Amino acid sequence: MKITKFEIKICRESVLNLINCHHDSKIYETVIKEYEEALEEVYKKLHPVALLSFGMLGDLCPDQYELWGGEALFGITSVGDEISTWSSELFATGDYLRGLLVDAMADDYLFQMDHQLAEPIISLCRQKKCGVSRRLEAPQDISMAVQKTALETTDGEALAGIRITESMMFNPVKTTCQVYLLDENPKHLRIVHDCSSCPNVNCKMRKTVVNITVDWGD
Repeated sequence: MKITKFEIKICRESVLNLINCHHDSKIYETVIKEYEEALEEVYKKLHPVALLSFGMLGDLCPDQYELWGGEALFGITSVGDEISTWSSELFATGDYLRGLLVDAMADDYLFQMDHQLAEPIISLCRQKKCGVSRRLEAPQDISMAVQKTALETTDGEALAGIRITESMMFNPVKTTCQVYLLDENPKHLRIVHDCSSCPNVNCKMRKTVVNITVDWGD
């Protein structure tokens, strides 16, 4: 499944939080002005795409997790390369504030894309009559090698132009990978990022985990 349509509005407060700019900051008004001036161009340079596909994890899955027939749902989300290129150009020309804002705006958009994947993930699992027991992310939950497996499983290079380096990093850089372990109980849909298991304790987007459970009935 390839998804390119997202109804996302970049959240100014989240962006400001990401760059540590608060209401009592001496440059708050300057930052707001820069944000508003950059916003329209940011939307033009964002090229969102999400890919979802079922595939086999093989020996990549950590031993402590039970597998549903060795199969998982792989997800890749990206906002494309143009936005990162622009941010780098801004830094290179000394426009550090706008470069920082553009980078944070791209992060906020990518983060919101993840939330909007809940519905298509649930739909795919419903069709397969399965649930999700756990969401894994590299490198804290699973080897970085899973990103290559995910790219191959979703056909990400052909469908979205996403590539991967020898060190298992994606290009474009604003690209993320998620692995959803399948569960025989279709009511289990633990698809939300678990901040409690993430080692980045200083993450500005850190929140308490919320597991989604859906009762489909008979």
